[in-house]
Amino acid sequence: MISLRQALVGLLLAIALSPICLAQSNTQELILPIVTIGFVTRPDLPRNTNWQTAFVFLNLSNVMQTADLEIFQDDGTLVTEGNFSRMYEIPANSIRDVPIFFQSIIPPPPFPQVNGWGRLRLPASASVKAHADVR
Repeated sequence: MISLRQALVGLLLAIALSPICLAQSNTQELILPIVTIGFVTRPDLPRNTNWQTAFVFLNLSNVMQTADLEIFQDDGTLVTEGNFSRMYEIPANSIRDVPIFFQSIIPPPPFPQVNGWGRLRLPASASVKAHADVR
């Protein structure tokens, strides 16, 4: 039978010889599961017929937050064209409505069609909620 002293020595040796990682993340991530951006050019439809995902960010804290939005295709490829992935400032105690692009600045075709998802990175201390809808 193992004595209490032997058990404690074994435990202390195991702790001393094991790598201990107490690192904390400085960021948090919110996953936005549906992101779609599209554009149709047909003679029977009005000019610039499009659809896009718009985001609503709600900052519940008393300080402005900076969020990094990244848009990915379904296969995990980061969308780098079209300035879709970028930093946003969310004012304190407020809502920020963020369309991917505005009607007046829609790039002419071809531009990337997106069917994917988004990731919003924030400071770990941020109290921000996010919502996405297709318009």
